[in-house]
Amino acid sequence: MSRHTKKHHTQTVLALDCHFMPMVEMSRRKALKAMATGRAHALDLRTWSKLGLQDVASQPFHAVVFSKAKAVAESKLGFGRGNASIFRRDDHRCQYLGCTRRATTVDHVIPRCQGGPSIWGNLVACCRECNARKGGN
Repeated sequence: MSRHTKKHHTQTVLALDCHFMPMVEMSRRKALKAMATGRAHALDLRTWSKLGLQDVASQPFHAVVFSKAKAVAESKLGFGRGNASIFRRDDHRCQYLGCTRRATTVDHVIPRCQGGPSIWGNLVACCRECNARKGGN
């Protein structure tokens, strides 16, 4: 297949500010351009290590950090497709200690019945078993 007929990746990438707060979802192409111009770097969400342009040129990546970007209020963030951003941030893995299962639900760390907000910092991906075990306690 020639380079002109290949389909472009339509993967979206989460853009994070200097405090690792989410700002927006962007196309892979825009993220690569920001990396090439030195405005951002890719982040390996498994190890929280910085990835270079060579590391991500031919493989998927999920987040880029704009080191000079200012933090925004969480209430002003638009996550687009709801829980998809949470699953992508947490690599589709249950975030509760000792669990290695695939995440299928999103849980409030501080339950809503106890006043926990539905914001990025209070939501985690988790498996159905851990979510049910925790309940609202």
